[in-house]
Amino acid sequence: MKPLSRSSAKGGSEADSIQCRIFSSLRSKQKRNTVLTCIHDIVFAPDFTPSSVAPIVNACAAALTAAEFSDLLQTPNIEGHMTLYWAIVIL
Repeated sequence: MKPLSRSSAKGGSEADSIQCRIFSSLRSKQKRNTVLTCIHDIVFAPDFTPSSVAPIVNACAAALTAAEFSDLLQTPNIEGHMTLYWAIVIL
């Protein structure tokens, strides 16, 4: 199953519902990989806006336990850096 990218999740509650259904059908490791792919898409999207990012991040946070999501954000998963690094560099 192909993970949703930032552009495919822009539509609001309908897109959120689709993402939630996709996440609910995946196993834990697959969920983590899907969330990481979504975050990677956000980091490297040239035209993101905060309003288009929020639904994706919310769906990602809901897909994992708080500890798993926190661990994912604090692990250098994207080109050797943590997600927070990219959030600062991009802004």
